[in-house]
Amino acid sequence: MELLDPAALDDLKCFEGATVAFTHFIPIIYVPEICSLKKYYQRRCAVILKRNNPGADIMIPVKLAEDRYSYILVQVKNYASNDRNADKTYPESGSSKLTSRFVFRTSDLKDHNKQYITLYWQLRFEGQLSEVPPICESKRQKLEQKQHTFAHFGLDTFEFLDSSIKKELADLLDAFISPFDEA
Repeated sequence: MELLDPAALDDLKCFEGATVAFTHFIPIIYVPEICSLKKYYQRRCAVILKRNNPGADIMIPVKLAEDRYSYILVQVKNYASNDRNADKTYPESGSSKLTSRFVFRTSDLKDHNKQYITLYWQLRFEGQLSEVPPICESKRQKLEQKQHTFAHFGLDTFEFLDSSIKKELADLLDAFISPFDEA
């Protein structure tokens, strides 16, 4: 099964030659601005968005071309279920709630005019499923043509991971260690 319709691949051409480079995550307590994208990329860091940030948990900077930056937004869910609808707000939480206008509504990133990718991960899903969630356009929110959505359910989706690593990751998910907890 193809995850994307071949016609949809044309929309992703702007990511040809794009680079992602990060060596660590930093938690932030503010909503990032457009000027932050280049700084995060140059620092080689991905960002754990502030606690209870609307829509997304992680932002990974992407360099599209010289002085052109975008991002990958990630929403992580930890539902132990074999039902993709364990998240009662899915597919909205994997599409319209991952738009730049929703995630960055108090920042100039809400009007970011570059293409971007969104990933919805439901990691403790029992089984494996990947799909492009349907975009649910609300009355208050315009459909964003710049957004490319993907949803992945379960650690088995990551076929490149060794089974022992998947077991360790599953144990970590069961333990639920918050990056916001202080040591």
